Amino acid sequence: MHPLALIALGAFVASSPLLLTTLETLKKVLLPWVDTAGPIISLDNSFFLRGMMLAAMFAALAMLFVCLLKTAYGRLDKTLLMVGSASYLIGMVILGVIDFFPGAPSQIFEFLGVPIGFGSAIMCMAWMQQLHIGSYHSTLKGLAALALCALLLDGICLILSSQIAGLLLMALAVFGTIYCLVGIRRMPAPVESTVPGANWWDILGHLDVSLVDEGHDFVAPLQRVLLFVATPATMLLLLVLGLDLHRSASTVQAFPIGVVGGAIAIVLCIPLLVLRTSRRTMNIAYRFYLPIIAMLVFIAGNFAPEGTHQVVMTTGIYAFCLLYALIMCSTIVTMAGRMRSLRLPIASLLVVAAGLIALTGNATINAGALNAYKFDALLVLLILSALLLVSLSSGKFWNLVLEGQPANAEQITPAANKTTLEQRCQMVAEQYSLTNRETEILQYLGRGHGSAYIAEVLVVAESTVRSHVKSIYRKVGVSSREQLLEKIDSVDK
Repeated sequence: MHPLALIALGAFVASSPLLLTTLETLKKVLLPWVDTAGPIISLDNSFFLRGMMLAAMFAALAMLFVCLLKTAYGRLDKTLLMVGSASYLIGMVILGVIDFFPGAPSQIFEFLGVPIGFGSAIMCMAWMQQLHIGSYHSTLKGLAALALCALLLDGICLILSSQIAGLLLMALAVFGTIYCLVGIRRMPAPVESTVPGANWWDILGHLDVSLVDEGHDFVAPLQRVLLFVATPATMLLLLVLGLDLHRSASTVQAFPIGVVGGAIAIVLCIPLLVLRTSRRTMNIAYRFYLPIIAMLVFIAGNFAPEGTHQVVMTTGIYAFCLLYALIMCSTIVTMAGRMRSLRLPIASLLVVAAGLIALTGNATINAGALNAYKFDALLVLLILSALLLVSLSSGKFWNLVLEGQPANAEQITPAANKTTLEQRCQMVAEQYSLTNRETEILQYLGRGHGSAYIAEVLVVAESTVRSHVKSIYRKVGVSSREQLLEKIDSVDK
């Protein structure tokens, strides 16, 4: 992306009220309009928060449903894009200037959440359509930089007046939105296809992504549940309970957990960013680094000086959950970057996740007699999250998902074996009566390319390539790409 585009994206992310960190900033901006009885402003029962998040989630779920019905690449309708951007801009502008009119009716503030939430969801989708992502490693760097933008804004707004903070949010939102709209107008129309194929549910729900043709290396239901359900749900519970415990302790309420925890998460992300390959980055992040961080937070919270246990534990958990969110988001955003048909659905899923985090993160948990055991429950969830991360699948799957090639693809040297590889593929094609198109795709598969890359080169739909790959597997009598490569390697032996 162009450097100015990156700045505009950073401005949008830093000012988007869908993020938990920006909601902390809004607490200062909305100071005259909410209950200020305590040292921390509460948005728990605010219609602004509920209306904003529910509107954003409704728009995202509606887009998911549309993408589910489409057999071509889903895209934003021009009218919907204009309505969404106008709603977002108008809402953010009013939010920016409302502090200068303390006599304005509070109902204006209360109902601002709906257009801002709806517009935020649409703009998230619009930005996702413009992303050009290379590798998982570069995606993690980009998301860490965006998180840093939001963190800096939150820190700056702590020392600014509410009026200036509101104007700053408004200016960043206007700049990010207008630049995004200009970029959308310059983009070429996406390639459409009338060939029936997999929609986002087939891809995400069954893990049948083009980069993992038929998902034979990841067929265990337990692994799917651990990665996409159990671990994220545990992390969400951990974050919600940590924030609730932080708010309920009068001695730490004024502590800026968002700024401090966010800064720790960014610092913890640096060792991952210096690793050289995407596969190494992802393997170390999930299976070693995150569990180690969880154990360090556990130890620090339990052995902190007397009176600081709770603040150390809750801040550490906030940093741990934010680091996990960066790593997990990098995984699915990388998929979206490599598959155009996934960009809108993944943007919608991220909006839904952000809405759930914001709603539950600002909720107050009243467990009655069990309130005294919240800290113990926090410790149990922290240990459970570490165990779930360690239990995730091996690096072979991550290599397939992120690199679009089998684990042994690095052993292939195209410059030295190009002719031999083509001859072997031709022999396989003749032996098993493959069509000309299947033979062509077989050669790309033999070189280690994924279906997304093949679809781009051949200018066909990814679903078409997947259909040909399944036909190749059936004719050759294999069930995975690794078996297909073994067949190619052994055909002349």
